[in-house]
Amino acid sequence: MSAEILIVDDEKNIRESLQDILELEGYGVGAVDSGKDALDKLNEEEYDLMLLELKMPGINGVEVMRQARR
Repeated sequence: MSAEILIVDDEKNIRESLQDILELEGYGVGAVDSGKDALDKLNEEEYDLMLLELKMPGINGVEVMRQARR
């Protein structure tokens, strides 16, 4: 079973490029464009790794990390 990776980035091109590459390598990938959506996704599913943009509008990456650790 491959690792599940969550990509969190408000820049569509980066998010989609990472998703395409990781899926080609056989990883399961979830992708969202905001901190709020990331927290919602983390409550719904388990991920082995999160690739997280730190500077995003709204809930930034640092706050996502703080809340995800709880």
